[in-house]
Amino acid sequence: MRTTNLLQITIASLLILLMQGSPGIASSENSWDQFRADVVSKCRLAANVSEDVLIEVDPFGSENFGLAVIYSVDGKSVCVYDKVTKKVELGSSLIGPLQ
Repeated sequence: MRTTNLLQITIASLLILLMQGSPGIASSENSWDQFRADVVSKCRLAANVSEDVLIEVDPFGSENFGLAVIYSVDGKSVCVYDKVTKKVELGSSLIGPLQ
């Protein structure tokens, strides 16, 4: 009986630990803020736009890329930021909605 209780407690403890996840794996809010600032900075530089041009950033991007939309006098364009190399690529100006 005592062995069964110990086994149940051990299994329950392991399940709780697994559900909590590993704090070392999750990124901190500060890291995500830095990521977003880097996306904006690199996209702004690549697009050669001033500080007053609006750049909207996907807060976390995709698994491999940061994503942003640049709103300039030339229209809207997409900026893609490689999370590994930290290089950006710009798309051409977006066209309006297609019917």
